[in-house]
Amino acid sequence: MKKFMLAPYVRVGFLNGVLHFGFGSLRQLITEKDIQSCILDAAVFFKKPRQMEEVSFFLKEAGHNANIIQDVFDILSKKFLMPEDAYDHEDRHSRSFLFYSLSGAKIHEVQRTLSNKSIAIVGCGGIGNVVGVLLATAGIGEFILIDDDQIELSNLSRQIMFKETDCGEYKTKVLAEAFKERSSQIKIAEIRQLVDESNIQCLKNANFILISGDQGNVLDLINVFAIENNIPFMNVGYIEDIAVWGPFVIPGKSGCHQCKQHLVNFKSLTQDQINKCREINNGYQSPSIGPINMIASSFAALDILKFFGDFGQVQSLNTRIGIWSHDLHIEKQDCSLNPLCKICGSLQKVN
Repeated sequence: MKKFMLAPYVRVGFLNGVLHFGFGSLRQLITEKDIQSCILDAAVFFKKPRQMEEVSFFLKEAGHNANIIQDVFDILSKKFLMPEDAYDHEDRHSRSFLFYSLSGAKIHEVQRTLSNKSIAIVGCGGIGNVVGVLLATAGIGEFILIDDDQIELSNLSRQIMFKETDCGEYKTKVLAEAFKERSSQIKIAEIRQLVDESNIQCLKNANFILISGDQGNVLDLINVFAIENNIPFMNVGYIEDIAVWGPFVIPGKSGCHQCKQHLVNFKSLTQDQINKCREINNGYQSPSIGPINMIASSFAALDILKFFGDFGQVQSLNTRIGIWSHDLHIEKQDCSLNPLCKICGSLQKVN
């Protein structure tokens, strides 16, 4: 018979007579005294691996009512218990396992899936640094790093994988070394070029494409390529002081970058207006700081892990999300499928 034990992430406490069983999104607020007493007894007993029948017998012997015991089992079945052999605290991914379990995933299946995935990172600067190292340490098995840039001193304030001694080196080279230092089994391919029509086929074997570069037409180019080749992708970055990620595009299931128009353009402008806009924008330098990069990168990495691990909700699916850093306002833009989209309208069908 299978044995279960209380998940290591379960904590309890009381506030004003109310039992807080679990914390975070897991929390259950229990006010009924009989259930409080029963679930505390059950949780203590489950600190060691037990069969469910064994626990039920123990609780009955302790004087708890059968209906109360069933209520307690209903609560405990909501992610509070783990199979006895599911968790090894010595495993390098053990704390991630707990998060996956908390999220309702089959933890070892998640890890096997991640190890078999290939991620292409187009742009290895501030966003590529953070998303890349988060995915590498989470267990992604293979990366394609794409960037033609060399490291400059001004990069070091936000591109956290780079050091002063790396200045002059290619970003792909140093980022690949940083990944390998953290997970020696990772396979990495470097492409020290900008993505264009001549080399975009290098993305064909990727299971996911992360776009984080500032190259002018790269988003439109990859949007078409990814839709045609059935490769999920996402754009991640920032707009001045706003951390931005999404939309997370899954060909066949979601809208693409072109489905909804949220970006400014020169359509319907006079030539005089176009010329003035170009003159004003000429020489633009975006403000960039590490914390904004990290906010966008962290949520993007989590969405990618949710997608491959098949747990939780991919927050940026069909949605472009911006966190305004000065007041923590969250803005969401609808990027759902447009059947009239010239890129994917005839190619995609929402299930």
